[in-house]
Amino acid sequence: MAAFSSKSFDASSYKSARPTYPPHCQAARALAGMFDSVVGVDPSETMLDAARKEGGKTKAGQEVRWEVASSDQLAFLKDASVDVVTAGARGALVSSYFKYPETLHEFSRVLKPHGIVAFFNYTRLRLGQPLTALNPIIDHHVALVNAASDIHGLAQAVIMSLSPPSDLFEIATLERHLYVGEHYPPEHFDAREEVIMSGKSTWEQMEAFYRSGGATHKWFEMHPEDRENPEGDAITRMMNEVRGEAEKMGYKGEEVTVEHPMVLLMFRKL
Repeated sequence: MAAFSSKSFDASSYKSARPTYPPHCQAARALAGMFDSVVGVDPSETMLDAARKEGGKTKAGQEVRWEVASSDQLAFLKDASVDVVTAGARGALVSSYFKYPETLHEFSRVLKPHGIVAFFNYTRLRLGQPLTALNPIIDHHVALVNAASDIHGLAQAVIMSLSPPSDLFEIATLERHLYVGEHYPPEHFDAREEVIMSGKSTWEQMEAFYRSGGATHKWFEMHPEDRENPEGDAITRMMNEVRGEAEKMGYKGEEVTVEHPMVLLMFRKL
């Protein structure tokens, strides 16, 4: 996403406000303890600077290695040298920006025989019970800030439609896990599993999630006048409406349940 490479983008705030993946579905730093060598890749130097500051140790005690690169140009990795390739940072939108089929050809080159590819992406934040009825309000405001570019929907569509080339990967090993719970209409998915990314958030933390996103950053760059709105900027207006409706429903708590429906796609190299 273009905002991530902007010098004014606050990568640290973005990272701290994003949800954490469950143990079996984490990216470079969390996977580090399971492998002797781990390489984290991102096209944005800004994002990698934040990752380097936090650091990370592998199973063998090595520092996680960070490389600025696109997914289809991994020249720093040797042929057949990698056990697992994962795609999904805290923004989990990485998979929607890959170049196909170049990326899958490059993954096949660096993977060992029967090596694993795992794509994962979470959708928009969802309020859980008892406030699920307020999610359409959030969707309305997010659609405005995203300026008709449904980034999460794009990433989700890529994972749902992606099928690896049969001359490079074992199609029989392809698995799609739809951890979406009941947040989407049945016609969207043939099968679904319980949401596995959920937790408690204060209203302030929820606001920080939206305020620190790349789409929000781009919105304020394009519409600086929005900060002068007498009713507050776009994020403030959204939060005020959501909290106001929650109070009408009799909800007065400072913490809410937030859920992140997620799709996981996995397959193996031949």
